[in-house]
Amino acid sequence: MGFLFNEYYVSFKMKLIFNFLFPMFIITHSFIFSKEESISYSFEQNSGFFSYKNNRGNWHRNYKSFKEYSLKLNILNKNRMSSACLGFGRAKGTERYISNNREDIYSDNPTYFSFSYSYSLNDITKVPIFQKHANLNVFNYLNISPSFTYSMNRFTSGGGRIPYKRSASIGISFSFIKISFLIPFVRYEATTDIFRDRTSIGMFFYFDRLKENFYD
Repeated sequence: MGFLFNEYYVSFKMKLIFNFLFPMFIITHSFIFSKEESISYSFEQNSGFFSYKNNRGNWHRNYKSFKEYSLKLNILNKNRMSSACLGFGRAKGTERYISNNREDIYSDNPTYFSFSYSYSLNDITKVPIFQKHANLNVFNYLNISPSFTYSMNRFTSGGGRIPYKRSASIGISFSFIKISFLIPFVRYEATTDIFRDRTSIGMFFYFDRLKENFYD
């Protein structure tokens, strides 16, 4: 009974986040704080190593990698960036059924939703200890950004074989800033728990900077 209640409670929390809190977060920041802060949206493809094993009776399951697509809202205030992200992904693994000296192997790719919050420094050369390197030519085209991310991951398939998981990660990203309103980036993160690491490629899109380019 306790297990069922916990599953219902987790499901309710995730629905609350996806259906209400995240849309309200976007609307609030886009319309109230957009005059004071720079708002951007980013689209990402994430992949990496996944480490989780589950053995129940004759079934032996092993998950080793994942791929995820996500939409992120970013709020840049001076050199500090706060981000909220919704993602949809799929873990990749195998399941083996062993019985009476017989072994059958199947692919098993459960899907999941994730909600994450991250905090980063947009440009590391604006940190006092690194300011002496700011005049290097490479930083006219490139931003280096350290980050910290906390995420909640809810698997929607797999029969409950992979539990509700939280994870934290530290990362570093490289953004190519030649076009001010359209900024491609790559990121690497080292992650705790079942998501062992994460490599991301994506694009920032700044509506306010695009507007400035058209009206200047």
